Amino acid sequence: ASLVSGNYYIGAVADINGSEAESDETNNSLAGSVLTIVREVDHLISAITTTATSANTGTQITLTGSVTNQGGSATAANTLVGLYLSTDAAITTQDTRVGYFNVYSSQLPAGGSYDFSQAVTIPASLVSGNYYIGAVADINGSEAESDESNNSLVGSVLTVAREVDHVVSAIATTATSANTGTQITLTGTVVNQGGSATAANTLVG
Repeated sequence: ASLVSGNYYIGAVADINGSEAESDETNNSLAGSVLTIVREVDHLISAITTTATSANTGTQITLTGSVTNQGGSATAANTLVGLYLSTDAAITTQDTRVGYFNVYSSQLPAGGSYDFSQAVTIPASLVSGNYYIGAVADINGSEAESDESNNSLVGSVLTVAREVDHVVSAIATTATSANTGTQITLTGTVVNQGGSATAANTLVG
């Protein structure tokens, strides 16, 4: 599967295990006709979808789809597929990557497809807005493909909301009086009552 495209002579060699001491060891091989080898691997994302239409930062959604090798040659190496959120419909590896997974070479023969379902987490620091979901095949460049321009596919629009809301829900002390310069202990609870995870450390005074 990894053979480079080009012209190759067919041939045969006798006694390659050297089991016989021959009177002439120089005439064991013969070349035949020329065979033209074409290595044609072409990965693409044939589908990318999600049932989610909106999500809060820090939460998970599931992306499903298919990776296809539409070339006439089997895939020779494992390939990585990246999953992305993009502010525009052009999905590239420069967009926000939310996940990736490995597809083994045996799973992408010539004309073969691999279906995937991946849970991904919306980054806690992502700005609220509308994002396209998308995927890019072979982000690790493991395959020299016949067409490197068709590795990405854009899907539907996901509305992302970043909703963090810190509140102090309780504050108490067992002390009823104290002298100046002495310590008391305060106990309480800080709650994030928003729908998004906190993205940064926060100080409580």
